[in-house]
Amino acid sequence: MPTIDLMPSACRHAIDRRLWTRRWVAMYITVLLAMIGVNWGLSMRQQSQRTTLASMTLQVEENLRRNKERTRLIKQIEQTQTMVDRYNRVAWPVHLSDVVGSVAQVMPDSVTLSSLAVTPRRVNPNRSKKDSQEQVFLVVELEGVAPDDMELASFVSGLESHGLFQKVTLDYARSTTVRDIDARGFRMSAEIDLQKTYVFAHADGEAPL
Repeated sequence: MPTIDLMPSACRHAIDRRLWTRRWVAMYITVLLAMIGVNWGLSMRQQSQRTTLASMTLQVEENLRRNKERTRLIKQIEQTQTMVDRYNRVAWPVHLSDVVGSVAQVMPDSVTLSSLAVTPRRVNPNRSKKDSQEQVFLVVELEGVAPDDMELASFVSGLESHGLFQKVTLDYARSTTVRDIDARGFRMSAEIDLQKTYVFAHADGEAPL
């Protein structure tokens, strides 16, 4: 049975235009949403790339900083090693701590030092000979207070019997008062021959002088 369209053609055209407009609007919205999605994806990717780039930049800067720090430390170590090598070439065979320790080893508990000085001295025993070798000594000068002559004599005897010191000389011993108590003020000196080799008693168990 044939279909009879009773709708006026003007209405039909209006409805067709509306449908066509709706389809284009729907297509436009779909394309717009698709473009927004693509742009959002690209934006997130760019943000991720920026984050990665920033992280790589920081890593490169950190590596450069570490390389500079490593170079600085290596240079400092080389300078320190150079100083140590120079010291080893000119160092005395006796350390000042060994001198102080040896003095304290033989000094009676009742004796008090007010001054301890160590100075090098060079002596040429044969000045007439140009090729004669100089002898190098350390001169140890001690000043202090002892309660009496017995304690002072014990101190001098201890230095004389110690293998490190030689030519122990008591420069003077005079009466003095310490906190209203009679005592003996003194000054003495001794020499250490730097041409000799000394072995001290340290924690590693070396034999004492």
